[in-house]
Amino acid sequence: MDELQEKINILRRSEIFLGLRNDVLEHLATRVACRTRSFQPGELVIKVGDQADELFIVGEGKVDLTLVRPSRVPEADVKVVLATISIGGTFGWSTLTGNYAYGLDAVCASPVKVLAISGQELLEFMDRDTATGYEIMKSLSRIVVLRLRDSNRAFFKVLARDQK
Repeated sequence: MDELQEKINILRRSEIFLGLRNDVLEHLATRVACRTRSFQPGELVIKVGDQADELFIVGEGKVDLTLVRPSRVPEADVKVVLATISIGGTFGWSTLTGNYAYGLDAVCASPVKVLAISGQELLEFMDRDTATGYEIMKSLSRIVVLRLRDSNRAFFKVLARDQK
């Protein structure tokens, strides 16, 4: 499979671009800066606080979205997995919200291939094609709600563990 077709296939399976027309997906794959990147288990894709300039779609593998719960002794810090993103899942959406710093670490839980999309160029495309931009933002709002639910569950699980 050639690189262009691989990009289109990843876009087609993604939760944020689900249901968009093929011509729109092809436009995104060819006219908006995007590239495939590969990572090994344990590698960091994004780090909390880094400049949020790309949106990521998982094409292969799994990525854990994590926060570190600090303790008084740094060696005792606890890494909390808030969500695990698999094929078609999206992370790094801070780049589309005006919050230009990533809020979580994204750590590969397996060998991973992602499609990294320029947030700036995607926003410019959404400004030009407002109907498609609206559909993308509707998808993003669903993703945010689900991610918040997952984060709440993880928080309460850690809280319950601490009370034991």
